[in-house]
Amino acid sequence: MVCMVNATAVNLMAQNKNNGPSVSQHEDEMCPNRFIDNANGSATNLNDYRGTFVWTPEEQSLLFSAGFYGNLAIMWMSGYLADRFGPTKLLFIGATGISIIALLSLTAAVYSYLGFVGIRAVNGLFETTFMPSFAAIISRWFPASERSTAVFIYSSGNQIACSIGVVIASNLCNLEFLGGWPLIFYLN
Repeated sequence: MVCMVNATAVNLMAQNKNNGPSVSQHEDEMCPNRFIDNANGSATNLNDYRGTFVWTPEEQSLLFSAGFYGNLAIMWMSGYLADRFGPTKLLFIGATGISIIALLSLTAAVYSYLGFVGIRAVNGLFETTFMPSFAAIISRWFPASERSTAVFIYSSGNQIACSIGVVIASNLCNLEFLGGWPLIFYLN
């Protein structure tokens, strides 16, 4: 989100709320950080990160929470689904769904804010399948004496991947290739 949002434009909009400033709808290829002040018609170059979107803090909060809304929608039955249809099938569906959603996220973000919120909620649906699937796999495939080790490996691997992912994503934001931040969605 930090890479996607033009924080300077959001701050300027908040400061000049009565003047009606906005970011130019048609981005200039050579200078994507142009802020057009509608009050006096002047254009200002922004020296903050070259984020593409001007989302208010409320809109950003909704995007952050949209995934959790998707989680809540299916969380109560994901364990049942893992037992009913098999944890490997559910895990495959979840991983495939998240991969497709990652590819669609960039397009949704560019064309429709509400579409992006919806995509994030659907991402939460697919994401919810992981924990019960892994719990079912571990309980079925590992002997009782090795289950705690398997859970440790899975859960610590999840945390390490998140930590490394943040470092990689922040470095991708600084690249000029393909605009930087879209690479996060492509490599997800």
